Amino acid sequence: LFDAVYSLLKHKIHRLPVIDPESGNVLHILTHKRILKFLHIFGSSVPKPRFLKMQIKDAGIGTFTDVATVSQTATVYDALSVFVERRVSALPVVDDH
Repeated sequence: LFDAVYSLLKHKIHRLPVIDPESGNVLHILTHKRILKFLHIFGSSVPKPRFLKMQIKDAGIGTFTDVATVSQTATVYDALSVFVERRVSALPVVDDH
């Protein structure tokens, strides 16, 4: 699990294929959301790796500076442009006031 999370973070990717070593077929696509769901459901019954006790900033999770945003009066096209130009997967919509 740690190796999967590390790969997702290191390579700044959102999906990681789980591949059958014998056939080479993709068995599953691992995502941040699925890892979090697993930890939420089974977290109390599995040993907790050190990274779960790390502070968010030390784990390299999140964006703390130069956060891409769009105003609520922006057009959908403007928002799509920000997604593409900034290479982000989420875009906070902020109040103009």
